[in-house]
Amino acid sequence: MNLLIIRTRTLLLKLCITILALGASLQAEAQYWEYYTILGLNAPEDINALTQLKNDRGYLMVGRGPDNSSSTLDPDVFIARFDIDGRFLWKKYIDNYKDTRALDVVESEDGQIFLVGEGREDVSANNYDIFVLSLNPKGDVIWSYSTNTEDVDERSHAIDVTLSNELIIAGQIKTTATVGNGAFDAYFMKLDAAGNLVWEKNMGLTGDDVAYDVTVNNSGQEDEEYVFTGSLFMPQSENLDIFLSIVNDNDDDPTDPIVETYYLQLDDDKTEEAYSIELAYDENEERIEDTYIIAGLQVTAGESSDLLYTSVKPDPSSQILNTEWFKLFEADSTQFAIEAKRVKYVSGEKYAILALEEKSSAQIGMRLIEFNGVTGDTIATESFNHLYEDTPDSFIPKDLVVRPNLEGYAISGDKGLLALNADPFFFRTGPIGLTYTGTISGKVFKDNNEDCGFDDGTDIPLKNWRIEARNQEDGRAFIGTSDEEGNYAITVDPGTYDIFYALKNDHWEVLSTCSTIITDTLINENENIQFDVPVKTNSNCEFDYLEINASTLGVDCEAEEVAYNIDITNYGPITSSASTVEIVLDEKFTFITASIPATLDNNIVSVDIDELNINESISFTLNLGTNCEDVLELEAYRLEARIKDAELCDPAASYNSGSFQVELSCLETGKAQLTVNNTSTASVQLVDYIIIEDLVIGRVIPDNSPIEIPDPNGNPYTDTIDLSILNASTRVIVPQPDGHPGRSIPTDFLEGCVDDGEDYNTGYVLNFLENDGDGFTAIDVQENKALPTGNFMEAVPRGLTDDNAISSESAIKYRIYFKNNSDTPSEYLTIRDTLPAAATILQEGASSHKFNYDLYENNVARFTLDQGETVLAGEQGFLEFKVFFEQEATPCEAIENSALIIFENQELIYTNSINTELCGSYAEFVDLVDTPISPEQEVTKLNIYPNPFIDYSIIELEGEDIYFWSIELYDINGKMVRRVDSDSEQLVLQRNGLEPGMYIVKVLSDEQIIKTGKLMVH
Repeated sequence: MNLLIIRTRTLLLKLCITILALGASLQAEAQYWEYYTILGLNAPEDINALTQLKNDRGYLMVGRGPDNSSSTLDPDVFIARFDIDGRFLWKKYIDNYKDTRALDVVESEDGQIFLVGEGREDVSANNYDIFVLSLNPKGDVIWSYSTNTEDVDERSHAIDVTLSNELIIAGQIKTTATVGNGAFDAYFMKLDAAGNLVWEKNMGLTGDDVAYDVTVNNSGQEDEEYVFTGSLFMPQSENLDIFLSIVNDNDDDPTDPIVETYYLQLDDDKTEEAYSIELAYDENEERIEDTYIIAGLQVTAGESSDLLYTSVKPDPSSQILNTEWFKLFEADSTQFAIEAKRVKYVSGEKYAILALEEKSSAQIGMRLIEFNGVTGDTIATESFNHLYEDTPDSFIPKDLVVRPNLEGYAISGDKGLLALNADPFFFRTGPIGLTYTGTISGKVFKDNNEDCGFDDGTDIPLKNWRIEARNQEDGRAFIGTSDEEGNYAITVDPGTYDIFYALKNDHWEVLSTCSTIITDTLINENENIQFDVPVKTNSNCEFDYLEINASTLGVDCEAEEVAYNIDITNYGPITSSASTVEIVLDEKFTFITASIPATLDNNIVSVDIDELNINESISFTLNLGTNCEDVLELEAYRLEARIKDAELCDPAASYNSGSFQVELSCLETGKAQLTVNNTSTASVQLVDYIIIEDLVIGRVIPDNSPIEIPDPNGNPYTDTIDLSILNASTRVIVPQPDGHPGRSIPTDFLEGCVDDGEDYNTGYVLNFLENDGDGFTAIDVQENKALPTGNFMEAVPRGLTDDNAISSESAIKYRIYFKNNSDTPSEYLTIRDTLPAAATILQEGASSHKFNYDLYENNVARFTLDQGETVLAGEQGFLEFKVFFEQEATPCEAIENSALIIFENQELIYTNSINTELCGSYAEFVDLVDTPISPEQEVTKLNIYPNPFIDYSIIELEGEDIYFWSIELYDINGKMVRRVDSDSEQLVLQRNGLEPGMYIVKVLSDEQIIKTGKLMVH
């Protein structure tokens, strides 16, 4: 036979292009899409405030609502929790008064949550108390405070927190005939970190005055100061004017703060109110001293109100607020009023305002305005009228959150005006100009009567099918997946799209009488396109299809036992009859028990599975013993789980050749036997095969190639392989013939083809794929090593070093390890991965916990812990999935991938990045060099001494006609760390920084490996 071998990565890889597919960078968090959730809780809720939590970037919404639909006269504090993607997690009610509501919420730097509100025990009275609650991240009360002042009406509006967790509250207090003038005064209050009152202060003139907002200024100041804003009734003009009060702690009397109040005098004939305040910053995000941004409204009696925003600076000499600039955003002819609800600092000079737009008393919506805080100039603005323009409902905005890293905004408020039908809404958007407002939605189902429409009770919804909409202008792909009910929805940017889907597997067939693709479809803003996916059974594959996955956290033989998870799902088009799962155990495993009845025959565990309906799943565990006897570090443990007698689907019924099966076994030291069987009823030709020894890859062309291999009744092809690298890990790959259905690439590996007691190379098996591309077979290979800990990502196959090159025919199995590092169990975990752009199919894998998954946005795979699952405190787990790629990958494509791990109430966790290169089919992957090992060349002896060594070692080669030779030194991970050339019978290898440990020595002559050995550095 001829042996063609490639020796260097330089000869293997071609010019590569890079496709950056970042999985969990900061950009990956920024999903630029509009998204809103309406909580229909069968009872009226009133939402007032929203905050994004610092750790997991989820959201907390607060307001009021009854804890059941019948107790509308006893509303409670209402709290709703959302995840980073805006999905509802949980809600909670706190009943501390007969009539109560939360009005603002803030989170401290160390993650404590504080909310302020007002409540009353006598619902017929008008006297409210101000209350403050300290909450843990689960919404449980840690401490509470209440003013509880009899016969005094106290109202709250806003809360902020200092660096030392002291709380500053803005509101109003109604004075009495004997104290004050009987009207409301603006009210300021401070609590310490334990909820004790430090000071309180009221400020006002003769009319009703109110403090609507407060911010703590701790930037560039020796001491913190507290800045309040709101409105004062001015007796001279009998209108409301804006005030700003700066409050400082009084060192001489901590209970009596120092208050300096300034007035904004704009127009005596007009009312101005300030609802929100922010500190002013310049383009370098440096604090502009003594300057503030205020937003609110301006109104003239009998006319509509306009949105007011201004930059102000106090003048201590006159108690006047000087305007650096002043802007009005005026209501247009279709609006009755527009007013600012919240102003927020974004970044640089940019600020954002959330505004309420009132078109009529029955239609209210919202607008976002971005502006330059130094000049006041508008940067961008967008109205979200499409949320309500075709319905009588109103979306009343209450609060605005600026999402980190310029991701956009989140808005909360109420949907509906009437007390009996108001529901909380949560709205999330990207930066202005990058919001997606078009929708493509539909249903994926098995159309049993083939009428192209879903018939409830007759047709079967299908889950986890992938639908794609591709923008014709820029090629962006928007992805969605069907849920348990077969429904999907994709939010897209307005544009022209092609909409299509991929069959879940070959057992399905499109209905040619129904629409299978929509092309050249223009989707306008706020438009919904309906695209259903009716499919049927492929007539050539009317038999069971069960998809199986098997894996474990890891194998450490010293642990003496390992638990495997086996997951099976019916993704076929027919109900599966009773089936059998066979689990083939590595000889190093011993069967202990299974969670369901199982039998053991030699090394095969068999489990019978009852009938499985379409979409139905079953899982069980397998406990195996491990034995460290004669097992080396990083030696491979192999487990194969397969559906017994599973049939390979030929969807077009056009393939008429055979099918390879490969087995590799050791004959004696340095000699292996390859057996290639044909498992089909048709004959097949074997042209060549690929052999890999450690990191050396080449193609073997048998004598008399091609060789005809008859059907299973004939004799298989066998060949004796002389291993060129002694002690190597050896793998053989026999690609299936052209046109072979499915994703099978027959392969087998061999470790330790040596005499008993000799060491051999380990750690190379995972560099290449296993033959489990077809879903009815799952092969898990684990290296013997300490069990993993922490949060990180791995990928198999690893590929060839240095660029981790693999064939594009290989699926990449990504494995994500996660650990709950908190001291409490977590019922919420989401893992998010933006898949590489070249990925075409995702196949769910095994996991330590049950997850649900979906694809959305620009190929983002999201895995969410199933309801009822819990990750215990300190518990380690894993999740894996396979990604298949387009076959064309020449020149090579560089793939980078990482993931984002999100536990509730814990900081976001970014995994490491995995870099891989896809380099075409296996026929193209092996870039050949026609330099066979010369059979005439004989090497009589290789001497390495001293071995082990500390400073240097002498490597001596004895043989005939050795004129020039080299050594390459590899560490145990297969990375080449040194190359040394020689033109005599020996060379000296200096240590020169080599780390202690074991190294592989490869001796090359004419760039061919002629001898190998091992070297130990002390």
